[in-house]
Amino acid sequence: MTEYLTKHLVRPGVKLHGFRSGGGLRALRLEEEGRLIAYGEGPTFEGALAILEEEAEVGPRPYGEVYGEIHPLYYTGQSTPSSEQDLILLQGGNVDAEASAEGVRVVFSISKERTYPPDLGARARNGEVLQVTIDRVLCEFGPITFANGTQGYCVKPLGKPPSDWYFIETEHVGVGPDFATALKMTGLGAIK
Repeated sequence: MTEYLTKHLVRPGVKLHGFRSGGGLRALRLEEEGRLIAYGEGPTFEGALAILEEEAEVGPRPYGEVYGEIHPLYYTGQSTPSSEQDLILLQGGNVDAEASAEGVRVVFSISKERTYPPDLGARARNGEVLQVTIDRVLCEFGPITFANGTQGYCVKPLGKPPSDWYFIETEHVGVGPDFATALKMTGLGAIK
């Protein structure tokens, strides 16, 4: 399914970048030093990938000749993920791929807001003030009352945490002789 994509990606300077568009479509761009080679978009990662592969074979065609003519013109993406790869894009992550010494390197990455152990929140919501160290940063959990009277809690780092402390970056990396193998090696499961 990714034969033509691999032919491009094993060349130095060729890169794939994928993301979720404003309307939720999954968009994939294949470029060589800023020049568009192929583009695919669809309601899911798999749909966008199938169109990207087709475009990688025939070369980039004008948008209006592909969407609404050959493939459906979607205005929004699917709101439920079709795979683990699609979930990362749906949640605002990215996929990038390029040549490596072993063939093709694929990286799915996403930043997520830090979460805290639920028992600490429950205790703080019930009135306790707690000081806990999370990833080398001392934090204070304390109760708050919202304007509508609902009890909640807040977390306040004591001192100055590193600027990247509030978000956790997660990467799934796969390397293989071709795009399909590298995709499998990310550990995200098979795509449909």
